[in-house]
Amino acid sequence: MDLDGNDVYFVEELLSNGFLPRLFIVEYNAKFMPPIRWKMDYNASNIWREDDYFGGSLMEFNDLFERFGYFLVCCNAVTGSNAFFVHSSCRGAFHDIPQEIDLLWVAPRYHPVKCGHPVSPRTVAQILSGIASVRKTEGPKCRAEA
Repeated sequence: MDLDGNDVYFVEELLSNGFLPRLFIVEYNAKFMPPIRWKMDYNASNIWREDDYFGGSLMEFNDLFERFGYFLVCCNAVTGSNAFFVHSSCRGAFHDIPQEIDLLWVAPRYHPVKCGHPVSPRTVAQILSGIASVRKTEGPKCRAEA
């Protein structure tokens, strides 16, 4: 699955509607290393602008797939762009796979000369919006608590 955008939402719909293959390969946004959970806001008319505002982090996909009985077996070793999830009914064939997601995550190396895509203002705005909403729900903190 590589839609350069709403991948997480599309995968969730497929899984929710009973599409449960033994192997599911998705493009993840490797910019966000574990334990960061991030996904772009849903946008039905999304067009990828060749920047870092696309899809979801490996943790976001991992959480989604675990809900439907899958586990992560590996990521694309060269580019850090594809994650391979296998249905738990096949777990017996993967005894040597580490359980720690940070050992399976691969950093973005999409192009031989540079690592990752250019930063999008949309990515920064969404991250800052998330931080602001967390602060609103937590309320002010005393200096000693910070």
